[in-house]
Amino acid sequence: MIVCHKLKLLFSHVPKTGGSAVTASLLPWINRTAPLNVGEHGWQPPLHEIGNMHAPWKRVESRARYALNNGWRYAATHRSPYERVASLYQGKMGMGRGISIEEFAEDATNRHGWWIQSALHVAGPEVTDWLDYEHLERDLHALLRKCGVENPAPMIWTNVTQNKQPAWKILTPQAVEIIRKRFADDIKIFGYEPPEEL
Repeated sequence: MIVCHKLKLLFSHVPKTGGSAVTASLLPWINRTAPLNVGEHGWQPPLHEIGNMHAPWKRVESRARYALNNGWRYAATHRSPYERVASLYQGKMGMGRGISIEEFAEDATNRHGWWIQSALHVAGPEVTDWLDYEHLERDLHALLRKCGVENPAPMIWTNVTQNKQPAWKILTPQAVEIIRKRFADDIKIFGYEPPEEL
């Protein structure tokens, strides 16, 4: 979890929801320094003060609770789970490795469970400010203004999966059903629907 003491802000990085861009944009208010340049492999983990990167809420709650009880804001990002799974499949561990999109989405062996977590599981129920991946810069700037930053700088985009295909070209009806069940909480809260092309 990212901690910005000057802003009284916590940020939970949900995998594949634009969290790297948010972290890069929060660098001026993060007490820790990254030994690597933004975008280089491994630049983010040293910046996380509570738990590790992508740590679920249950692992960081006890340490984050003090800040929340003292009026800090708590932000996290969310994105369509259909888009997230398709992006992860293309960018990290699925395509070209003999794993079908259905097997990847099901993840019955929990091989990729660290990555395929719902936003609500990672961030928990205490989030005060959800940032929508589809409007990430707008939502981040609104959050920073709430924290007293008058003129937020343009967002720093990083860790974008290159040359990826749209989700509807990757997903199948079976994969959609698996995702619908696996991410039921996110879908209920944020109202996501499968790609229209499916």
